[in-house]
Amino acid sequence: MIMKRILLLTTVLILSVLPAFAQKAGTIKNSDKSELIRLILEDIRTTRTYLFYNKDKPVLYFSSENIARDLLPNKIGEAKLLLKSPDEIEKEKSTLDHYCAFGKFEIKKATAKVSYYYYTKDSKGEGFDREVLEYEYRKVSGKWKFVSRAHPGLLGTKASNKPIYDIIEKLKVVS
Repeated sequence: MIMKRILLLTTVLILSVLPAFAQKAGTIKNSDKSELIRLILEDIRTTRTYLFYNKDKPVLYFSSENIARDLLPNKIGEAKLLLKSPDEIEKEKSTLDHYCAFGKFEIKKATAKVSYYYYTKDSKGEGFDREVLEYEYRKVSGKWKFVSRAHPGLLGTKASNKPIYDIIEKLKVVS
C-alpha cells in the first residue's frame, strides 16, 4: 500500500513538473530575440537582399505580429523602422507598397531558426506577394553567429554569406 502511494505521488510530481520544463525549453529571451532581429536586418541591409527602403520615404514598416516595439531597432543604415499592427497594415494596404514581418523564432539548444517575410504589393494592387528568407544562427561563446540563409523560392538554395542576387544571376545564366 505504501509503495502504491509513493508511486502515485512520484507520478503526480513528475507530471506537474514536466509542463514547466517544456515551457522553459520553448521560450526565447527578449535579449536573444532582439539580437537575432538586429543581425537579420543588418544582413538584409548589407547584402541588399531586398530594396531596403524607398529613397523618397526612407521608412520600412514591420508587422507587430511576432515582435514587440522594444525589440525592433529604430534605424538600420538610413532606413527608419516602424512597427504597425496587422490591423493597421490591413487598413493601410492601399497606400503601403511593402512591409516586413518576422515569422516564428525557434531555438533548440544553441541553434536559432528565424523566418523573415518581405511583402510587396501584388500586380493587381489588391494584396501582397510574400518572399521568405529562412535564417539559421548558432550561439558560440554567448554570441549568435550566422550559419545560413535559405530562400525557399529559389529551390531552397543555401546562400551562406552570399547575397540572394548572386544566386538569381546564376539562375538567369542557366535558364
